[in-house]
Amino acid sequence: MPQPSRALLITANRLGDAVLTTGAVPYLAERYPGVALTVACGALPAPLFAAMPEVAEVWPIRKLPRAGHWWKLWRQAVGRRWTHVVDLRGSAFAYTVWSRRRTVMGPDRALRHRVLHLTETLGASAPLAPRLCWSDADAAEAGRRLGANGPWLAIGPTANWAGKQWQAERFGAVARALVAPDGPLAGARILVAGAPGEEAMAEPVFAALHDHP
Repeated sequence: MPQPSRALLITANRLGDAVLTTGAVPYLAERYPGVALTVACGALPAPLFAAMPEVAEVWPIRKLPRAGHWWKLWRQAVGRRWTHVVDLRGSAFAYTVWSRRRTVMGPDRALRHRVLHLTETLGASAPLAPRLCWSDADAAEAGRRLGANGPWLAIGPTANWAGKQWQAERFGAVARALVAPDGPLAGARILVAGAPGEEAMAEPVFAALHDHP
């Protein structure tokens, strides 16, 4: 009896970085029809992958002393025979478990957009655009917080280091242009999003948009 296809996707810890890799999920599902796809990622973005219908299971990676999180991941993965292991974190992990195929994302010396780097790494013919899914519970919570009326413009101005952050006034200018009467999201309300603990980084963007609903 043929072994079932199993794929392991190892991706980012941080929310924004992980979102930019979500396009790998439908790509792998299409490449290996019927694949049991496991995603290993940070605990914060784990629910995003768990809501994707192509994902069979999610292994949250919580950092432990002395690289203990990598040992834990290895113990979870080593007992399986993988069809394809994709490591978007650029580590040697893929070579420590049995797999018929391995793909490890290396540094991008061309400094392209992360989505284009991902697309080339996996050999896709078209850009692997991010894709977000949500559960019924997520939709209900969003409705409770935001109300049923739309549209909304969501912006995520935070990052884990200053080199990845745009100036607040630029976020404000772009947001205003998008929701202006002649903009593509005319009349939309603006949602400023970020991870827990990033409130202070988002505050300047709130200030730049203080007179907009």
